[in-house]
Amino acid sequence: SVTDAEDGPSEVRITLPGGQTLCALATPEHLHAQQLKTGATVQARFAASLVLLGIPL
Repeated sequence: SVTDAEDGPSEVRITLPGGQTLCALATPEHLHAQQLKTGATVQARFAASLVLLGIPL
């Protein structure tokens, strides 16, 4: 799903087949250029230098 922000980047959440969720921030320009809309099927691509991983506390 895409959560629009009033000013600045929007949050994009992708649900994987196993139920896990990927979350990213995208600029309004990128969302428009990629024609991303809620419910669309997408591929996730990322740069290893920009990944943040977390573990349960």
